[in-house]
Amino acid sequence: MSDRITVTEIRESQLPQSGSQPSAEVWRSMPDTGKHNPEARANPFVTWNGELTDVGKKLLGQLGAGKVPKYVLDRGMHDLEILDKQLKNISPVREHYSNRGLATEKAVLIDLLDHSFDKDSRPIFRDQLQQFETRAWANAIPKEAVAETYKEIGRILPARGNEPLTPELRKQVAREVIRNCSDPTVISQGNHNTCNVTAVEVRTYSLHPAQAARLVADIATTGNYKTKGGIAVALDAPSMVPDKEALKSRPQEGKREYATQLFNLAAANIWYSAVKPGMHYEQRLHTAHSKEIIEERITDYSSGTAKSVLDPLTKKPIDSPYFAADQIAFISDAIVGHHEPFAVLAMGPHSLYLPGEKRQHVHAANIIDEPHLPVILETLKKKHLLPAIAHVDTTVEPLNTDTGCGAYGDGGGHVINIFDYKSGHQPRVSMDNEWRKEDDHLDASVDLHDGYLCMAGSEIALNDASINAEAAREKGKQSAYDELTAVRLQGERSGNYAKEAADTVTRCTGNERKLIGADREKWFDTLRTIVNTVAPTEKVCLLKRIDTDKVCSSEEFGRLVAGAAHSIAFQKKQAMEEQDSVRKMTCIHATTALAEYLITLPLDARKHYFNALQND
Repeated sequence: MSDRITVTEIRESQLPQSGSQPSAEVWRSMPDTGKHNPEARANPFVTWNGELTDVGKKLLGQLGAGKVPKYVLDRGMHDLEILDKQLKNISPVREHYSNRGLATEKAVLIDLLDHSFDKDSRPIFRDQLQQFETRAWANAIPKEAVAETYKEIGRILPARGNEPLTPELRKQVAREVIRNCSDPTVISQGNHNTCNVTAVEVRTYSLHPAQAARLVADIATTGNYKTKGGIAVALDAPSMVPDKEALKSRPQEGKREYATQLFNLAAANIWYSAVKPGMHYEQRLHTAHSKEIIEERITDYSSGTAKSVLDPLTKKPIDSPYFAADQIAFISDAIVGHHEPFAVLAMGPHSLYLPGEKRQHVHAANIIDEPHLPVILETLKKKHLLPAIAHVDTTVEPLNTDTGCGAYGDGGGHVINIFDYKSGHQPRVSMDNEWRKEDDHLDASVDLHDGYLCMAGSEIALNDASINAEAAREKGKQSAYDELTAVRLQGERSGNYAKEAADTVTRCTGNERKLIGADREKWFDTLRTIVNTVAPTEKVCLLKRIDTDKVCSSEEFGRLVAGAAHSIAFQKKQAMEEQDSVRKMTCIHATTALAEYLITLPLDARKHYFNALQND
């Protein structure tokens, strides 16, 4: 078989038509929102010598059934040659900074900190500044850039007055910027739909800390920011009001801090200011029943009247920065002040334009195939250009587990940072997830193949699991993880999700009982996701089947039942919010059935159920 990848493109006119499907252009540019978006899965058709591979044949069948997007991304040797040429010529761009040295800027900043904060804070700041410098030297960030970072942070504290921020808020922002410089992986998007610009923030603090600090300092002191290329951004006063989450300033717990709120809003509006100046990404706070409600929205003022911008598919107001990979790359370039061709990695080109937006020519790096990914990562690592932002699918492990294994809704498009790559017999990657700190996958903890599948999406992951399971069966063996993963990713499309899952568990009991360590964790998390995502009325039946097969310990089974309870409660809450009385009653009946089943379980399993209910 030749290793030459040729180009295959299936045009919309060749495909089965469906009135419920969006156009090929919309499919090509589905946004990443960090929320469930089953259509936002761009998966390649690849041919060898002009013929579809097994992957292509499987996807083609699903395409004909209307289950995948109506387009095939072009990819071929031409793209590969262009990207490889870029890799050979890539090198860090060194910015020009002020003449004041590192020692001087650091002394000025420390003096400002000492006068602004109590004495108990001083050793904390000194430790964080030292951590920042240690990290900077390891990442080949020059001393001049560190000095400039200190200068930018120092602009925040001496500002006077209460506009746009009060002195206390400016102190909070300065403290958070220092912490982010010392450890960018602590940054979290929190309970907001801003994974795309949060990922930009993480990478900017990691490689260009002075530019991150300048953006926040400008917004914190004036409410305005201008990129080096001249794109002007102005945040309105309501958007700068800190929500309760921001005031807590606890990103380690997955809360979005105030400095990140400011960065997110400014970064999102870089795009809108550039492509349609009348459009703004805004945040508004409301109170309902003594509870703070955060509204995120895109508003179009170009006609002189404020109008909510609607999603082209759902026709509902957009509640997130409406960006795909190319838009993220544009924003990143604008903030750092120069083009970085490998700042954003994605499987195929992704561009998203709303009506009236001007086309841009910045693109994310297109990952051609799995062997191409380590070539890129190895080069970026050698040249101190990691992390790289990556467009991923959270329905694929290990990110699926980070979502709560489906207990709190399905996964979908998301954006993370790849922080490190380790080559060798079993190459691995480090991934920083912009959720809770415990959701990070650092220290090269993810197999490169799994990282690639996260980027390739659920359809490619499904095909991969199916091939692995079939290969094991041909050898007279079982691969319980791959068998169960295929069932999970196929989901409701299989026609009888719960029964197929139960049958698979029964069929693979011999292998399941032997699993240990990381292999068992992966298998159990997959099983947990299935229990969480089957219909509420089918959960007890599935749990009984699993219990009968005796493949779980008492602790594991208690966790399965707790996950079922969490997922039913989440769906009930959604039904109430959407005023869906039928769905609400279904969840109530499912809760009763689960409670009745729980009291029949052994005491040990019930004990682990209550522990998991409190801790998960």
